[in-house]
Amino acid sequence: MSKNIPKPIVRIGHIKDGSLSYEIDGNKVKNMNPTQFTNLIAELTNVRRKLVHMRDRNANYDVLTERQYKEVEELVKDGLSLKAVKLYKEYADVGLKDAKDFVDNLRQII
Repeated sequence: MSKNIPKPIVRIGHIKDGSLSYEIDGNKVKNMNPTQFTNLIAELTNVRRKLVHMRDRNANYDVLTERQYKEVEELVKDGLSLKAVKLYKEYADVGLKDAKDFVDNLRQII
């Protein structure tokens, strides 16, 4: 049922001096050796995985204002998940399970 998020288009080319040039979705990546480029692709893959996870869990992040989201996020960062669940439940007017799922997802992406 879930749709895939498009993967970035990556092009690798050679420059006259023997180094490689990289392009991701039409944006040139400069001054990057192959190891750094590999690490960048790994990080993009990780971000993509997190986005798919958030989408598939049907997390509704638009329910909160930016200030409210930051408050919940800070509680999660401080290890105060129970308080974060209670606060999200109050702000979003959702049930306990939905609030817990939201905080669990947030904890995974922080």
